[in-house]
Amino acid sequence: MASSFEQFINATTQKLDPLEVYNEVNAIPELSPDEQVKACTWFIENEKQFLMLKTLPVERKKGMVLMFISPRA
Repeated sequence: MASSFEQFINATTQKLDPLEVYNEVNAIPELSPDEQVKACTWFIENEKQFLMLKTLPVERKKGMVLMFISPRA
């Protein structure tokens, strides 16, 4: 029982690999270095949105990134 509880905790608390996030964000054209860092930080903490980013065509990725990292009005 303890083993399956530990597996559950590990499965639900895993963070994304920062290198995977960096590589995905770095491949998006026309993002400034500051935007890249902000995007990496944000996507590491928001796994579902990162998975969605990975499925988008490259021409739509910049818009999604900017939408999430822009200061709220």
